Amino acid sequence: MHERRGEARGEAQVDPKNYAAEAAMKCQEPAFLVFLEQEHGLERPLTMERAAQKLRSLCGVTSRKQFNDGGQAAEAWRQLRDAYAAWKKAGR
Repeated sequence: MHERRGEARGEAQVDPKNYAAEAAMKCQEPAFLVFLEQEHGLERPLTMERAAQKLRSLCGVTSRKQFNDGGQAAEAWRQLRDAYAAWKKAGR
């Protein structure tokens, strides 16, 4: 039996190439909202809608679905996701 990445930690699983779904899930995480506020100027109130708008702006897309097209949009999402992971690891 093979464990998918993250299962041992109880995280929801998303197809690694479905960045749009992954981004939507992150916009529901309170810690991600705080990350966007502290690191990227997300204004209060910290809502999923504001987070989604900030995410699209930061990644230069008009829809999170564009993350699944690959190219620059996917790379921008991966970089933001990795920055969030580093931010969380640093205990902020």
